[in-house]
Amino acid sequence: MKIGVVLESMGMSFRQGLPLAAKMGAAGVQVDAAGDLAPDRLTETARREMKNLLRTYAQDLTALNCPLRRGLDVAENQQPRLEYLRRAMSMAFEWAREWSSPRCPSCPAIRNWNGPACCARRCSTWAGTATG
Repeated sequence: MKIGVVLESMGMSFRQGLPLAAKMGAAGVQVDAAGDLAPDRLTETARREMKNLLRTYAQDLTALNCPLRRGLDVAENQQPRLEYLRRAMSMAFEWAREWSSPRCPSCPAIRNWNGPACCARRCSTWAGTATG
């Protein structure tokens, strides 16, 4: 089993947290696609540098968290959030991961709870994908 750490929980930047994560024995890191790591703020040079830093410290990008102020279940101004997720997912793929972790909305009141598949169907509907 491999262990990963959430860099934001360490209170350090990407550049500062990678050596510490490697020293702690973690195999990978999770970062937020926000602030300096927001997809629209990173230049091509910065993306290459981050990929090289991951390789230098033998770290995998285990997850790219995509924090949203509002969930995908809120229709108002939904398109910019979807575009942000598309850019973040593209960036995650570029860094050798095929997924990212957008925060899915919680299921409605417990009386409508149909298990985890209920939430997966709702999230995929909001994200514009289909699940079985």
